[in-house]
Amino acid sequence: MEIKKGQYYVCIKDVVMDDGTIGYSQGKCYCSDKQYYLVDNNGFSNIWQCTEMTEHFRPATPDEVLIGRALTEEQQLLVKELKLKIELAKIEFMKCGLSEDEAIEQVDMVLKAAFKEVFYPKK
Repeated sequence: MEIKKGQYYVCIKDVVMDDGTIGYSQGKCYCSDKQYYLVDNNGFSNIWQCTEMTEHFRPATPDEVLIGRALTEEQQLLVKELKLKIELAKIEFMKCGLSEDEAIEQVDMVLKAAFKEVFYPKK
């Protein structure tokens, strides 16, 4: 595997640097600021060889990039299920005569209300 500039990679195994500190933490996403380099926990850019790379990293999925950490298979399935439900909700709103943009606004309002209820329940 080759590191490409602008791509994100998930650390699958902690990387201990020469000074004994953990430069890359398992489960965290890291971005490549230039070809063959990854930015570490301290903001330094380090070059990686292909053989070392596959031992410690794998390409990140778009959802992992958004969240900033690795997702388990179960979490990835839950994200896919949620995306599907959001798309179905949008379609249902459009069946009621709303435009796609209006339907997306309605779905957004419903999701915000649901998150508010989960994280800040009424007493």
